Amino acid sequence: MPSNKPERSTVNSPAGPRRRLSLVKKLLYGSVVCVLFLAVAEGLLAIAGVRSTLADRDPFVGFEGSIPLFVEQLGSQGRVLQTAPNRLAYFNPQQFQARKAAGSYRVFCVGGSTTYGQPYDDSTSYVAWLRELLAVVDDRRQWEVINAGGVSYASYRVANVVDELCRYQPDLLVIYTGHNEFLEERTYRDMDRRETLLRSAWVKLHGTRLFSLMHRLRPQPRTAASHETILPAEVDAILDHAAGPQAYHRDERLRATILEHFEFNLRRMIESARRVGADVMLIKPACNAKDFSPFKSQFASSLDELQQERWIELFLRAQSQEAEGELEAAEASLRAALAIDARRADGHYALGRVLFAQQKFEAAETAWRTAVDEDVCPLRAVPEIQAIVQRVAVAHRVPLIDFDAILQHDARQRLGHAALGNEYFVDHVHPNIETHRLLGLALTEALIQKQVVKPNALWREQAVAEVSRTIEARLEPELQARALTNLAQVLNWADKDAEAGPLAAQAVQLRREHGLADEPESLFYLAVYLETLQSGPQAASLYERVVELVPDNLQARQRLGALLYDQQQWEAAREQFEWLSRHAPANAANWHLLGSALMELEAYAPAVTALSRAVELEPNNAAIQADLKLALQRAAELEPGLASEAEGVQ
Repeated sequence: MPSNKPERSTVNSPAGPRRRLSLVKKLLYGSVVCVLFLAVAEGLLAIAGVRSTLADRDPFVGFEGSIPLFVEQLGSQGRVLQTAPNRLAYFNPQQFQARKAAGSYRVFCVGGSTTYGQPYDDSTSYVAWLRELLAVVDDRRQWEVINAGGVSYASYRVANVVDELCRYQPDLLVIYTGHNEFLEERTYRDMDRRETLLRSAWVKLHGTRLFSLMHRLRPQPRTAASHETILPAEVDAILDHAAGPQAYHRDERLRATILEHFEFNLRRMIESARRVGADVMLIKPACNAKDFSPFKSQFASSLDELQQERWIELFLRAQSQEAEGELEAAEASLRAALAIDARRADGHYALGRVLFAQQKFEAAETAWRTAVDEDVCPLRAVPEIQAIVQRVAVAHRVPLIDFDAILQHDARQRLGHAALGNEYFVDHVHPNIETHRLLGLALTEALIQKQVVKPNALWREQAVAEVSRTIEARLEPELQARALTNLAQVLNWADKDAEAGPLAAQAVQLRREHGLADEPESLFYLAVYLETLQSGPQAASLYERVVELVPDNLQARQRLGALLYDQQQWEAAREQFEWLSRHAPANAANWHLLGSALMELEAYAPAVTALSRAVELEPNNAAIQADLKLALQRAAELEPGLASEAEGVQ
């Protein structure tokens, strides 16, 4: 039976049936429209010259004041900018024209002490190599290469320097940073997860021009709570206020925020440079992992006392096995220790050494990278920092000079492995002069690839030879020896005698080869190192030379006296400790050793006097009390009246 209901016609509708969009499609189309709108808005605002607020403010830290790096002066060639006198403690003296000459190309190299040129100065740095190479490779234009590297400067301080340099018409900014990120104390207030997410959102939003414009147009309250750490205007390293690396403790949340801050600073510097039309090159930092042990190791908090004792037992066993040439057994002991606690940096470093001795090079390199990563006092760029530099370079399409890869490639060709050590560095991070040359060459080649530099066909052979002669002629033996001694001093203070000693030895040898006078400090640090090698007589001879040069050097006399005592040179030891008892009368150890030397010389009555003084200074020292009692007993045999005193000593 036919239905009486009219049928819907689909034929007469020109548009066909109306389809309702699903919620997912609506959201998708809406998102595309929003993205397009934001992209167009960002482009228009960029053309209009609106910049993000990230160029003006660091959401992580603030500074007590701002000290200009360069000040304008009237020179023989007109107005020049030169390093401010009050910044010379951290920066090299540099000078350039206030108004850049037409056709010249101005390069600023920024970063920390590697850019500065330590352990020397700008004269042998990669900046100097780049400056000299450019002048020889392409003399058709004027090159200005300025060293703006600051000693101990972390990325947040480098970023402030970049803000100033962008006012001086840069063409290129070369950034080498990453080793100093953990050097200064930063607390990052409210460092819980919620605050971290809010800060990350703040950074992303204020990185856009649209939101930044809206933020500037919005009425601002007169006061606002600050979430920044306020740092002094100049570097204030933790190590300058504490007993070396022992001031550091593992803090994963702080580490994560420092790494986030580092990435922010890199992005901020790139944006600052591009805002004034300058190009940027990033350098991926490299360090000495093979021949420089971790500054501080720490047990995982989850370990109990028995586990820690077992770890130490295995570690010491491995050291003995390694010394006896039992490398496979040493490897097994270290792996057993790391199975208990894999966070001990010294365990990974020792494992790397044992693996390397077995020519298991790749495994050794992995162990050493882990040791750098687990160092509780991270004064070398950790692997995460290297990854951030690479990631930022890719994200911002910035040329990357992979310094780490350059050195590894060179090591494979010359040494047969890719582990970076003393062949490339003078300490934990500072390159030697040859390594600075490699970096200078890499930068020059990068500029050639960018067609900024137009070299002749034989530039590499001719330019490198000529510049090498120029650079090497600058380094006077006196300055070189002094720089090596300064490094040894810092490392000795950080309880790195094994690393400080070879530097001091180089300084001593350099002075003697060039007929320079002995320097007490280098002799002292070399003597300390020789003590660790059980070379007592050699160390004592060096201490005697130090005392001859500086009679009031208390440390040298104390160490000399102790060595002489160990060598059973009782009379010579007595002379040193008698001097020390007069010039450092509050030191119980000096009185104790003086009394002990006098006892060996059978001078019991003077020994009693010296040991009694030691007991007064350290009344709870059982060893001193025992020696005093023995001295009194021996003296009583010669003078019976002292017997009652001996009985009274506990």
